[in-house]
Amino acid sequence: MASEPGGGGDRRSDGLRRVHEMLVRIIDVIPRMVCVTGRDGRYLLVNRRFASFVGARASRLIGQRPMEAHGGPLARSLTEMDPQLLAGRPAPTSSEEEIVDRDGKTRVLLATKAVFHGDDGEDSMVVTVWLDITERKAAERDLLTAKEQAELANRSKTEFLANMSHETRTPLNAIIGFSQVIAGEMLGPIGTPKYIGYARDILASAEHLLGIINDILDLSKLEAGKLDLAEEVIDLAKMVDDLTLLAEAKARASEIRISLRHEGAIPGLRADPRKLKQIVLNLLINAIKFSHPGSEVAIVLRNPAGAVAIDVADHGIGMGAEEVALAMTRFGQVASAWTRKHDGTGLGLPLAVGLTELHGGALTIRSTKGVGTTVTVAFPRERSLPLPEAEAGEVRALSAS
Repeated sequence: MASEPGGGGDRRSDGLRRVHEMLVRIIDVIPRMVCVTGRDGRYLLVNRRFASFVGARASRLIGQRPMEAHGGPLARSLTEMDPQLLAGRPAPTSSEEEIVDRDGKTRVLLATKAVFHGDDGEDSMVVTVWLDITERKAAERDLLTAKEQAELANRSKTEFLANMSHETRTPLNAIIGFSQVIAGEMLGPIGTPKYIGYARDILASAEHLLGIINDILDLSKLEAGKLDLAEEVIDLAKMVDDLTLLAEAKARASEIRISLRHEGAIPGLRADPRKLKQIVLNLLINAIKFSHPGSEVAIVLRNPAGAVAIDVADHGIGMGAEEVALAMTRFGQVASAWTRKHDGTGLGLPLAVGLTELHGGALTIRSTKGVGTTVTVAFPRERSLPLPEAEAGEVRALSAS
C-alpha cells in the first residue's frame, strides 16, 4: 500500500513529540528541583517540584526570565550564575544557599549546574539541579554542637580533676606528716606499741591515696596538654637502683626477686627525674603485682646505638593481644581472677605511656599469656649525653656482636 506524502515526516514528528513528553514526565518524577535556562536567560524546561517551590505553574514559567516570573533568591542565583557559565567565564558549578521559602521557613539548598552546548553554539543551555539539604545541615550543626559540648565537658572534667587533686593533697600531706611524726616517735616514745602500727597503717594508706591522686592529676594534665618537663641530666643506673630499693618491700611480700643489670655503658639521660621515676616505678610495681611467687622481675638498662632503653621483664601471668590493648587504656585494668586480688586504678601503664611520649620516646609491650611480659621504654638518641670515647667503643663493639 502506498504511503501518503509526508507520512514519514509526520511519524518522525510524532516520535519526537512522544520522546519529549516522556523526557518531561521523567524529569517531573526526579526527587529534585530541576530547571533549564537558555542563552537568553529564559526557562526552557522546569519540573513540577521546582515550579511548586517558586509558586508558579510549570507551563507558565516556560519562556520567561526568572526575575520576571517569580523573583526571589533562586531567580537572582540563576540570573547571576548562568550567563557567566554560558560565556565560559569562571563560575561555581556547585554552591550552597540559605534562603527563606514562601512559607517563611529557612531552607538550605545545594545547587549543581551543568552546561550543555549545541552543535552551532546557539542551543547552549544551563541545567540546574537543586537539592534541599536543610535537614542534613541541621544534623551537621547538631553534631558540631554536641562535639563542642563534649569538648567543654572534657575540659570541665580535666579542670575538676586538677582542682580535686590539689584540694585533696593538702589534707593528705598533713596526714602523712603527722603520721610520720607519730610512727617515728619524734616527740618521744608512745606508751602503747599498737599506736605505732596504726600510725604506720595511716601513713601507708595516705601515701597510697596520694599516689593515686598524683596519677590522676598527671593524666588530666596530659589530656589538657599542660604537663611540662623539668629536665636535668640523670644518672639512670643510680636512679633505677634507688627505685628497686623502694619496691623491695613489696617484692619480698610477694616472694619476688628483683634483678638489675646493664648491657654496656649507660650514658647520662636528659629527662624529668620525677616523671622518669613514675615511669619506671609504675612498670616495676606492675611486674611485681602480676608475677608468680618465687619468680624474678628483671630490669635491664641498654644503650642501643646511643639511645637509652629500659626493659622491665616478668615471668607472670602474661597477656593476650586484646588484653595488652585494654591494659594501655585509662582505667583499663585487665580483669581476671588474678588481677582482682590486687588493688589498682588501671592508671599506671597508660600514665607510663603518656610520660614516655612526653619525652619523645616510645613504650612497647611484648607479652605471652601464661609466660610473662616485657615492657620496653626507649628514649630518642638526642636525649643521651655523649659517652667517653673508651666507653663508646665498648658500646659499638657490643652493638656489632
